[in-house]
Amino acid sequence: MQTEVITKKKVKPKLGKIREGSRQKKTKAIDTNVLSLDEMFNKFMIAKKTEGLAPRTIEEYYKHYDNLKEFLGEDMTNENVTTEDFQGYIGFMIHDKELSPMTVNIRIRTMRAFIRYCHKKEWIYEPIHEDFKPIKTPEDTVRILHTRRSYEDDG
Repeated sequence: MQTEVITKKKVKPKLGKIREGSRQKKTKAIDTNVLSLDEMFNKFMIAKKTEGLAPRTIEEYYKHYDNLKEFLGEDMTNENVTTEDFQGYIGFMIHDKELSPMTVNIRIRTMRAFIRYCHKKEWIYEPIHEDFKPIKTPEDTVRILHTRRSYEDDG
């Protein structure tokens, strides 16, 4: 008797269908690089606190940021913050709040440090901190008062 060897034909799976089913639907990717101004400021303040700044300085940073938020009226993102926002803020402090140039400059320096930090961390791609600078202030006059007696005593 003859023995018939039947070999089963291996069936290859249809890879096309397997691959199709495993594909994820293409959806718009969520950009995890979008940060709100609040998120960036909170990260900035963590860095400032680790630098060992005085409590009063930390408090002032928060106050200055609150003033900026008051002007902006809404939270912005790193994608839509502009130089014009900060130039408008400077005008707001000078004309609407009627703050002294010295006070305005302190607040400008605080916000420039914040935006510079954001640019350094590449959260903000444009160096907008370079486009808004402290305003001109009247030169302080330093008056040295000498009495004739103290002048003669020195000499």
